[in-house]
Amino acid sequence: MERIAIDAAGAELSEVGAQVPRASELAAGTCVVVFASARRGWLSKMLARDAAPLHVLCSALLARGYTEIAGGQQDGRVCAWGVAPDSRTAGPRAP
Repeated sequence: MERIAIDAAGAELSEVGAQVPRASELAAGTCVVVFASARRGWLSKMLARDAAPLHVLCSALLARGYTEIAGGQQDGRVCAWGVAPDSRTAGPRAP
C-alpha cells in the first residue's frame, strides 16, 4: 500500500483542503496522512501555533473522496488519514 504524507502544520484552515489530492487521482488503496502539527519538542511547545482541528482534516479527506477516514496521533503529531477507494466500489450505485 502506498502512503502519502502531507504536512499541514501552520497552514491556514482554508489551505488544508487544497493540499489534499483527490482520491480519484490516486491508485486504489493509497493511504493519505495529513499532519496538523509539527513535532513537539520543548521549544516548539512554547512557540507553537494552534494545529488545525482534527475534524477539519477529516472533513478535507471526506470532501476529496477518501474512505476509511480516521484520526489520532503518530509520533506525537496530530493527524488524520484516509484511503483512496477502488473506483469500481466508490460512490452511489445505480439501482
